[in-house]
Formats: sequence, structure tokens, C-alpha cells
Amino acid sequence: MTQRAIAGLVMAYGGPNRIQDVAPYLLDIRGGRPTPTSIVEEVRRRYELIGGRSPILDETQGQADALQAALDQLGGPPCRVFIGMKHWHPFIAEAVSEVE
Repeated sequence: MTQRAIAGLVMAYGGPNRIQDVAPYLLDIRGGRPTPTSIVEEVRRRYELIGGRSPILDETQGQADALQAALDQLGGPPCRVFIGMKHWHPFIAEAVSEVE
């Protein structure tokens, strides 16, 4: 009998990876509706205060890496953990396409 591989998907909301990503990120979370310039500028300012990017991708990747390590230690069927974001790259659909 062939052992099947297992895939895991760790998902999060997502956030801009750099200041230039704020406007398109907001466009995505607003379902394609344009965001008033004053709000885009305020959100940019807030991201600048925390280093110019959202920490969510790094945090999620750390969780996925820890899950991968824990699953590898179990010695079960081969598995691979992916990450996908609801509102930014890598999008959930992108992650799912990697699984297939």
C-alpha cells in the first residue's frame, strides 16, 4: 500500500509587505472599492511606525515552520505545511495551487 502525503494550510488575514503595498492591500480588503486618500495615508503612517510592513507574514511563517517541525518529528506519513493569506500574498488560492 502506498503512503499518501498530507498537506497542511496555515491561514491568516494578511497585511502589506511594504509601504507601497498599503493602497492595493486596502483595495483588496475593501472588495475593490477605492479607499479615500486620507485613510491610505493614515494606514501608511501606522505601518511606518511598526517598521514599514505588517508582521503577520513572518509570524504565520514561523507558526507554519513550527508545525512542520512538529509533524516531521511524529514520523507519520510525509507532510508539507503551506501558508495562505486572505487579503495579501501569498493568497490562500496561491497556496492551494502549490498543494495540488
